[in-house]
Amino acid sequence: MIAEHFMSLVAGGPIRWFGLGLKQKPLAQEAGKHVDAAVRVILRTYAIESLR
Repeated sequence: MIAEHFMSLVAGGPIRWFGLGLKQKPLAQEAGKHVDAAVRVILRTYAIESLR
């Protein structure tokens, strides 16, 4: 489930990118930021979940 959520964020379209603070069509440099942001979201979300 975690992997599916991560891939959804990474491969997501403009709405997900907006949620991660990126432009609608990320450039190569922004694509790296997109992946980094998605990783942070996943780690933050599931770290909190695992503490319950």
